[in-house]
Amino acid sequence: MKVKEMLIEIKTEREWIDELKEYFIAVSQRKKIKPKISLAFEDMDTMRRSLTENRLQLLSLIKNKKPQSIYALAKLAKRDFKNVYEDLKILKDFGLVECSASEKNRRKVKPNLLYTGLNLHFSF
Repeated sequence: MKVKEMLIEIKTEREWIDELKEYFIAVSQRKKIKPKISLAFEDMDTMRRSLTENRLQLLSLIKNKKPQSIYALAKLAKRDFKNVYEDLKILKDFGLVECSASEKNRRKVKPNLLYTGLNLHFSF
């Protein structure tokens, strides 16, 4: 499997706006722009509330155990199906996972990772 990583950043609103300005200037000057796949949080507390230990555990279980359904993932995590389902929705919104229906059984939904790793970056 090819390594595909997402950058997790801690950056202020000002830093985010400055980066966006640089991007638009580069686009207007028709410069080549290297795509950046990242998820940014304003501070460490927001990141911790968003990427909880339980959600990170789900990512690890999906990567290492490759469950064939959300139900199987919930069993591996020893958590209630509804809570795992809600956490997967959040991870999906962050762009970290996708869920695909089985071709044989449309009710069976398999969670898949979109990235093989996460890198954390923050500036002081």
